Amino acid sequence: MESKVFGFTDVDVLNDKDMPAVDYRLSGGLSYGDISQLLQILLGTGKAVGMDIAIFNPKLDSDGSIARRLVSSLASGLASH
Repeated sequence: MESKVFGFTDVDVLNDKDMPAVDYRLSGGLSYGDISQLLQILLGTGKAVGMDIAIFNPKLDSDGSIARRLVSSLASGLASH
């Protein structure tokens, strides 16, 4: 039986300066580039079957700019494969 991988990320692992749209903020967390790179690694295994992104709080992103930056980072990781 071949193993498969499902990626799960709570966006509160991102650095506080980069991701203020979460209820629990983390100083010294991952960067958007880190998330994109991790996604590329996950896809590079050839075993990825899905992913889930959680904990984003849209009430803390009044103009949508944080969501756009997050989606751009995810799209960059996905586009690599």
